[in-house]
Amino acid sequence: MHSWSAGTYIGHRYYNSSLDGSTIATIGFFTMGQPPLRFWDLSTQQVKQFKNNFGYLRQVLVSPNGKYILTISTDLVTKLWDTSGNLLYPLDVDAKHSSNQEEVSMLAIVPGSIKKTISGSYEVHILDVFQNSTAMKAGLRSGDVIEAIDGQEIPNNLSDVFKLLMGEPGTPVKINFMSSERGFERQEKQFLEKICL
Repeated sequence: MHSWSAGTYIGHRYYNSSLDGSTIATIGFFTMGQPPLRFWDLSTQQVKQFKNNFGYLRQVLVSPNGKYILTISTDLVTKLWDTSGNLLYPLDVDAKHSSNQEEVSMLAIVPGSIKKTISGSYEVHILDVFQNSTAMKAGLRSGDVIEAIDGQEIPNNLSDVFKLLMGEPGTPVKINFMSSERGFERQEKQFLEKICL
């Protein structure tokens, strides 16, 4: 086990790590009205404190590949960040909890750019798919293009795309997409993701 001195970190209440344990995110006690959110990279022995206004956080999750951090505030606002502390998109998406309040439904993909098609509808390109998620096991990949979610056309802003991707707790989300690995062949798949709190 390696240790390094990067300051004093007292009373971190919640933490989560990537699948291989090389990256960790922690939430500390409130200081000056804000809980410190820190990202620990064990391979480089670097600790980064995020500077953004998070509100009161109740949960932090690291994606299995260690590239993204999901924060859930006490008012159930969910935000997705990269490991440099940048908000990926200016989103405030309400987390939809299941009846037992221990799970959040959210499809484990990161949408990229939204583009308008020649017909006037919109499509969203997938930036990343979390490893070992049901979405990845069903065939969704980075570079695929989503055309519809649960039979609804793609909205022209990412906040609404995220709301559709989260679906209702305990129910699958149906996605119509073009597969980049299969020459953009059209496919339809159903996914059910649960993030355990």
